[in-house]
Amino acid sequence: MFGKIKKYGEELIADVIGKFEDLVSKLESGIADCQAEQDGIAIRVEELVLRDTNLRGAVSRGQTMAQKLRDLTDPDVREEPALVTLRNGSEEAVVLVNTIMFVIRGLFDNGKFMIFYELVETCRDKNHKLFGDSGKQLEELQLINLTEDGTAQVHQSIRNIVLSCAEGEGMGLSVIDPRADVTPF
Repeated sequence: MFGKIKKYGEELIADVIGKFEDLVSKLESGIADCQAEQDGIAIRVEELVLRDTNLRGAVSRGQTMAQKLRDLTDPDVREEPALVTLRNGSEEAVVLVNTIMFVIRGLFDNGKFMIFYELVETCRDKNHKLFGDSGKQLEELQLINLTEDGTAQVHQSIRNIVLSCAEGEGMGLSVIDPRADVTPF
């Protein structure tokens, strides 16, 4: 009888050990899943921190530009605009140059190189036909005006700034500082 109890006890212990091993296996699997999720969250947090930094910079630049633009319309603050000579020899208001360059850099920051390309080509050739919805996007940014027939009209000051900051052709097109007194890299 003692042998049966011993055998039953051993079977019971083996069964409990098997269940513990199953639990340990499930826990280890759960731990691995949690670690993988935690790693994914850590990567996402890094991405969000980088995005936050970029957005804070853009917000700061936007706030600075907004204040400068408000100052232009405030009769108590308004002064004669400071002028800067551009690479094409024209003189334009510093605040306008800074504003247009802010918009152009925003195109690059948002992956819209082709919109910039279309703007440059329109400034270089008044008969350039805009591709796709680039005209609409440029008009929304107030860089051009579209006529009823779809022809793009660019204000001469904007044309001067764009032509002074655009360097190269086609896919080799890049943006440089439009000011004449700045040496490009």
